[in-house]
Amino acid sequence: MQRNYELMVILPVKGDEFRTSFLEKLKGSLVNKGSENIQEKFLGKKRFFHAIDKSIEGEYFTLNFQADSQSILPLQQELRLNQDVLRYQFFNKN
Repeated sequence: MQRNYELMVILPVKGDEFRTSFLEKLKGSLVNKGSENIQEKFLGKKRFFHAIDKSIEGEYFTLNFQADSQSILPLQQELRLNQDVLRYQFFNKN
């Protein structure tokens, strides 16, 4: 059964080219795992209250998509192992 999810990701500030290539890879991974209706929204660059991995700023964005609940765990593992991701969080929107 397809459920609605929102994924929030915080990346270090490395420029537009880095962000767009990361988003394309992430959307490709979502499609490969059976996700549909992927919509992205860039929330901007924000300063942290305390440093995360020696970064004081991060770029926030969200991805809204539909996926099976079994496909979320492999995505979590992939994001956890990615050194470019400062933080991420999945939200079930149902």
